[in-house]
Formats: sequence, structure tokens, C-alpha cells
Amino acid sequence: PGGDGLQAASVSERIRRQVEDMGIMLPDDSRSIRITASFGTSSYAIESVENIDLLIKRADDALYLAKDKGRNCVCNSCA
Repeated sequence: PGGDGLQAASVSERIRRQVEDMGIMLPDDSRSIRITASFGTSSYAIESVENIDLLIKRADDALYLAKDKGRNCVCNSCA
């Protein structure tokens, strides 16, 4: 809250890189696996008359765009 679209995308990218860089050990300790993450972010000007449902829909659309682009990325939707 209080940030703009670029800040949201920047934080999401930092988290995405951290997820990509960490290995997850399987329960039997036989090997480590890597995972990736995709993020969709959205923002709007405080003086906007948008409602929360539209904001969430735009973030969801941005997430699906990130997945369509090959996953493991961040897409942002700004009003």
C-alpha cells in the first residue's frame, strides 16, 4: 500500500529472484529441486474511482500474462 506500479514490480521481482535462487530439499534428502514464481501486480492513483474488484482483476490478468510469457517473470498493470 502506498507504492506505485514500479515499486510493486520491483518488490515482486526481488521476491521472484529469491524464490528462483533457493533450493528446496526433498523430504528424503535425496536431492534439491528448484522452483520458479510468476507475479502479477496492479496499482492505481489514490484519486481514482476504481474499486477493489477491478484492481484485483487487473492483477490477476497481469499474472496470467506473466504465465503466458513463459513464466518466472513479473508483469504489471497500472491504471
